[in-house]
Amino acid sequence: MQSLSANETSYSAVSGTAGGAVNAAILESYSVGQEADAAERMIANWQNASNSKLYKDWLGGIVEGLTVKGGVYNDSLL
Repeated sequence: MQSLSANETSYSAVSGTAGGAVNAAILESYSVGQEADAAERMIANWQNASNSKLYKDWLGGIVEGLTVKGGVYNDSLL
C-alpha cells in the first residue's frame, strides 16, 4: 500500500459505524493537517478501551445479557 503525503490527500467529511464512528469523531475533532495527532489520540483511545471493563459479567454470559438483561455493555463510566 502506497502512503500519500498530507498535501496529496484531502477530505471534507468523515463517517463510520461502530468503532469507525468513534475514530471518525476523534478525527473530526482535529483540524486538517493534524492527522498524526488524531491518529495518536485514536491509538490511545483504543488502548485505554482494551484495558477497561467494557462488558458486564452476567452469570449467564453474553446470551443472558442480550436476551434477558437488555445489554452487555458496562455503561457505568458514562
